[in-house]
Amino acid sequence: MKLNLACGMNTKKGWVDVDLLREEVKAERVDLSKKWPWENSSVERIYCEHFLEHLERTTKNDEAGLFMREAYRVLEPGGKIRIGVPNAEAAFAFYAGFSDGTFEHEIKHHHPPWVQTDMDHVQWSFRMNGHHKWAYDEQSLGYLMKSVGFDDVFVSPFDEKMDSEIRKIGTLYMIGRKP
Repeated sequence: MKLNLACGMNTKKGWVDVDLLREEVKAERVDLSKKWPWENSSVERIYCEHFLEHLERTTKNDEAGLFMREAYRVLEPGGKIRIGVPNAEAAFAFYAGFSDGTFEHEIKHHHPPWVQTDMDHVQWSFRMNGHHKWAYDEQSLGYLMKSVGFDDVFVSPFDEKMDSEIRKIGTLYMIGRKP
């Protein structure tokens, strides 16, 4: 079994699409911030793009940690997770004046016109009016993945067969393997 978690409109042939909110998509309805319904070691691959940042990551409510532990639990040995999140590093580089143009692309295509100052753009990227709960860069996402047991964790380039074209710029993709 291959799970396409929080799929939104990005459904995948041959995968079990999972989404709690998109009524118009034929998908299993699962709250991924809670314990998952799949058995231990029952999943070959997991794909998740632009969802983890919507989960809390605090000492009182670590939904992101639970998500990652559940992913590890349901993956079979040797199974892999591919996860994509907004790359917070690009926002900091923009703010510090070291931008490669990645964040400017996000501003142009995803930020409302009333967001004007550099700090406003950073805030919008991280918070999106309260929709985003946490920001990730390579170090923090890699740490979260390794902390639950994933190994061979690495940054992956955009994959045109798997990833959403709209996410091509500004997304950090990482892969981890369950030993």
